[in-house]
Amino acid sequence: MSRCPPVIFHNARELLDFESSSSGPLSSGCPLLDDLIGGGFLPGTVTEISGEAGCGKSQICMQLAATSIANGLDVVCVETERGFSVKRVHQMLEFRAENVEEALQHLLISSPSTIEQFMHVLTKLEQSTEELSKTSVLVIDSIATFFRGRLHREDLQNWRRVLVILCNVAIRHNVAVIYVNHVASRKDPSSEEWATAPFLFHVLARRPTIRIWLKRASDGPKTSRSITLMKSPFSPKLSAEFFITNSGVSLLADDKSN
Repeated sequence: MSRCPPVIFHNARELLDFESSSSGPLSSGCPLLDDLIGGGFLPGTVTEISGEAGCGKSQICMQLAATSIANGLDVVCVETERGFSVKRVHQMLEFRAENVEEALQHLLISSPSTIEQFMHVLTKLEQSTEELSKTSVLVIDSIATFFRGRLHREDLQNWRRVLVILCNVAIRHNVAVIYVNHVASRKDPSSEEWATAPFLFHVLARRPTIRIWLKRASDGPKTSRSITLMKSPFSPKLSAEFFITNSGVSLLADDKSN
């Protein structure tokens, strides 16, 4: 019979000192977006960004990466759908960095093509201190790629394992973890009506520290989109309209609470 690891308690004073010494929120590159989510993306937390295709999920991740590496911070990205474009990051950097080529040296990218490779990359990140010793941001775009249409018991176990790994990476290495999620139809228990929700919402609901929901508000020459902060311990539920420009994501100033 395996022995359980010892139970360790820390007093509140120790935890307060640790939190006070930790890095502050990381800017998304858009001050209004930072305000909406409570100051920025906080190291030690996990953020889910979900929504239908084309609503701007990857754009926010690329802008966070561009802003971070422009400030000399290291970013690791695990991209599975080729939606995270280095060319687009380069374009965003032209508005943020004095030396674009030097800034790009701070961005590491892994592109697994199978679920086995994906799990291997995440496990290595969890266990290694070298890759994450100077890393401030970990982006997963997208978390659901290898799980769509695969809902066997082993797949669900891997899905839960992914979530545990991301939480461990965030807390142990004091990294801001941001992952992109797909959407699926989900029946509302109260109304019995079908609605769009994050993929495997029933498994994910309690895991991420922060949940952000995006959707396309209108189509046309200048497509508008909406962003809603669905869950956060740092800020109330808020919504805002935003546009995507050459420099990145731009929120309108009329943020409103729900």
